[in-house]
Amino acid sequence: VCEGVQPRGGVFPPDIKYNPHNGLFYMITTNVNGVGNFYVTTDDPKKGSWSNPVRLPDVGGIDPSFMFDADGKA
Repeated sequence: VCEGVQPRGGVFPPDIKYNPHNGLFYMITTNVNGVGNFYVTTDDPKKGSWSNPVRLPDVGGIDPSFMFDADGKA
């Protein structure tokens, strides 16, 4: 239970993308009542070992997503 989180708050549905150029999975989401938009990475989501969150303070709104170009740039 998360005390103080309103029904419209909390973490919104994540988006997970794989970047074959660096072998990492990227999970991006929004924590409405917390840090805002952020992402984490892992080389194997089944291991459950993710990076520390990387905040994206300049990315507004909810439901962010990554798109990787053919050269692997986001």
